Amino acid sequence: MNQDRLTYLLEQYGNDKASEAEIQELWAFIERGEDKELFAEVMAGIMEQHPAGVTETAPYAMLAEKALQADKVDFSATPPRRHFLHIPAWGRAAAAILLIAGATFFYRHYSGVSPALKQQAMLEAIAPGTNKAVLTLSDGSQVPLDSTGNMIIHQGDVAIRQQGGSLQYDDQLPTATVNYNTLTTPRGGQFRVVLPDGSGVLLNAASSIRYPTAFTGKERKVTITGEVYFEVAPRAGMPFRVNINDEAEIEVLGTSFNINAYDDEAAIKATLLKGSIRVRKGKESTVLSPGQQAQLQGNHINVIRDIDASSAVAWKDGIFNFNGAGTREVMRQISRWYDIEVVYEPGTPDIEFAGEMSRDEKISSLLKGFEKLGMHFHVEKGKRIVVTP
Repeated sequence: MNQDRLTYLLEQYGNDKASEAEIQELWAFIERGEDKELFAEVMAGIMEQHPAGVTETAPYAMLAEKALQADKVDFSATPPRRHFLHIPAWGRAAAAILLIAGATFFYRHYSGVSPALKQQAMLEAIAPGTNKAVLTLSDGSQVPLDSTGNMIIHQGDVAIRQQGGSLQYDDQLPTATVNYNTLTTPRGGQFRVVLPDGSGVLLNAASSIRYPTAFTGKERKVTITGEVYFEVAPRAGMPFRVNINDEAEIEVLGTSFNINAYDDEAAIKATLLKGSIRVRKGKESTVLSPGQQAQLQGNHINVIRDIDASSAVAWKDGIFNFNGAGTREVMRQISRWYDIEVVYEPGTPDIEFAGEMSRDEKISSLLKGFEKLGMHFHVEKGKRIVVTP
């Protein structure tokens, strides 16, 4: 169901104008559990469009808020019109979203919204990132990928296998036709690909990698943007080269390393876990040993020795590592993974963070932790978080 249709059905239902067929359509959508994030987002949008008022249905809003506060929901009976639903397919987490979004709508529509409930509703509509990407083939055609896919994509004499959140290229014969593919993750997405040489690559949110469907000649070369983790398969006499934003290059013989090259970060960072890499930028170059990080700014390379390399790659294991990071660096990570906009009011202090949190956490849980560190914020419609002094 698209957003316009869902908005119409919810409007009709909220105004007690829905036909029996429309109610059944709405019930069926919810019971299928197709997109609870869309449901919450649409409810928040409806809430913004209606003036406050009072009608006989206000008690249902109070009942919803009470159930939410008690963290108990009784789905034992199928309710009549304008009650909450019997929704076994969604479970407790989805029920919470329904209650939050539903209570927010009714309070705004009938009795004036409570600011805390409104904030919570908008936060609940923001979901963590998932396995999703777009594969662009050599002819320009695009294949959407997600964690549920299980298919084989044919491109000439090349077969590309997708299973869940991973893409697999088989090693091709030297005579195979070489085409170039690009794997791109959106904000709020990540994806894994095994290249034709067996090298494993994991893309963080808002990242890309361009690579050939077969490695031939004297080198293996790929181009990346954003943040990418590599486990390069060794191949004697055929070095692996990574072009970074057409600004710098890394030469690899067989190793594990991470590259953070987002445009909104102050420096490109290459962190080595094991093996050896040579980092080049302009006329400068340096060789890293495990546990070292090269930071590239302008035409200069600054090497940080004896760093905690595991913190730089925590994201690949589903962890946010905030140790030593300031407010803006932390919120850039959050904005990419949850696909939100973050803005700062003048005078917002730069707090130093510490600790780790799961990337599967609801954003509301993360922000509660940030509040304890002294960060202040409020949420606006459209997945926008405003950080305040």
